[in-house]
Amino acid sequence: MRWLFVLTLSALSVYAQPQTFMDRAKEQTKANVEKILSHPFLLDLAHGNLSGDIFNRFSVQDNIYSWRYADPLMLLAIKTSNYGEKLFFMKGAQDSTQEWGGALPASISQCPSCEAYSDFELSAAGVSMHLGLAAIAPCYVVYAQVAEWLLKNSVAGNPYQKWIQEYAAPGFQNSTRRIEEIINKYARSIAQDEQERMLVAYKKAVRYEWQFWNSIYDDTQWQPTHDQP
Repeated sequence: MRWLFVLTLSALSVYAQPQTFMDRAKEQTKANVEKILSHPFLLDLAHGNLSGDIFNRFSVQDNIYSWRYADPLMLLAIKTSNYGEKLFFMKGAQDSTQEWGGALPASISQCPSCEAYSDFELSAAGVSMHLGLAAIAPCYVVYAQVAEWLLKNSVAGNPYQKWIQEYAAPGFQNSTRRIEEIINKYARSIAQDEQERMLVAYKKAVRYEWQFWNSIYDDTQWQPTHDQP
């Protein structure tokens, strides 16, 4: 019976593990992520029916967002005293600014919802390390979930298959795991009320993720909708 006793204690220890910040964040944003995964943009993309005009609009706006995403990443690189984290954020910022030959064209502009999202991330990173992490993490986490979903649901002969394959490359998934490790580490070092502020920021960023897909799909809706989804 001793083996059963040991096995029971082992099982109990697994269930007794406390939730990490990312466990809570994913749990509390699950419904919103599901709305993103069922959005017509992604359904049309997976089925190969997405309009070329909409996809081109997405590509431009995604590239502008990536350029601006480099700013909060660099702020976090400045704030951290951990060399490995500093390199991670700096590499992320560098990778975010590779389009258009290293120069952001002056002739293009962000859609309102995308601009509001970028402004929010930069503002949060300016406040503190942990709020900045909470604001920028959904870009990694939600996009990784979107990439995984697209890979599983893409139809045969999809004209966007090459882009989907690149989007779901292992490197991005590895970066997502790394950002989750970093944010969990910082969350463990602060008080509960500050963790709650992080959750508020994370959930707001996930709502902005939904707004991004929605505004790209229908450019007549290019206005921030803070009560959605």
